[in-house]
Amino acid sequence: MNKRRAALLDEYKFQKKADPHMQTCKVCGERSPKAAMEPHHPAGRRGDSILNYFWLHPLCHRWCHDNPKEAENRGLLTKGRNL
Repeated sequence: MNKRRAALLDEYKFQKKADPHMQTCKVCGERSPKAAMEPHHPAGRRGDSILNYFWLHPLCHRWCHDNPKEAENRGLLTKGRNL
């Protein structure tokens, strides 16, 4: 792993830890502790995109990836994302 990627991963870990304890799922709108949720990267995880995420419940996260067109229409996935 190169130094830039390592630095991005360190920043990502710091951001996730610093996020507030309670988060609102962007799919269902329910609030939950972030420990019960997953970070979702609408544009993928390559490069700086890893720092762009929001929290989703695991089932809502799965829904986004199982329904990419509808998720794109709702702004939950970026068209042409780097998977």
